[in-house]
Amino acid sequence: MMELVTAAELTDAMVSAARPSIKAFAAAHAAEQIVGLAVETLAEMRYFHLAAETASHCRMSQELRPYLETSYLLPEDISSNCQEWRYFDFNSNCEVWTEQWAPMEERISEYDRSLKTLGPDERVVAWEELTHTFWRASVAALARLLDSEEVRSLPKGSCFVTFIYEHHDVF
Repeated sequence: MMELVTAAELTDAMVSAARPSIKAFAAAHAAEQIVGLAVETLAEMRYFHLAAETASHCRMSQELRPYLETSYLLPEDISSNCQEWRYFDFNSNCEVWTEQWAPMEERISEYDRSLKTLGPDERVVAWEELTHTFWRASVAALARLLDSEEVRSLPKGSCFVTFIYEHHDVF
């Protein structure tokens, strides 16, 4: 079995690929107020989906909808399912993401293929280790991204939420 990629290597790869994706997204959507930035992860599919929600798209109570004032927005007005957000998985549509993430995605795929040489119990343990490593790396990557110039430059509304979740924990 090949060696598991480290959380630090994964974090660096996620951040390196995400920063230019966020920069391109911010430039393309400068006129929209972003009220949420989220990450959906799924190690088995190598997902690190970035999602952004806008003030004009989020769910608001009917009496406030005509005003679309972000000062009226509350965190509960923003869906906790970022797959419903206007810009779900925006990084996958960015050529830079694809180029930057591909080498790490291939390393994880190679590791996954190497697990086939293990017995069933060993395979489960190894896969759980990868899943936990991927999760820790994803959380660390989001923390680094939130402190990046790219995220600071997003045109944020007065209510701005961020979160991360593992796909299987929600669906």
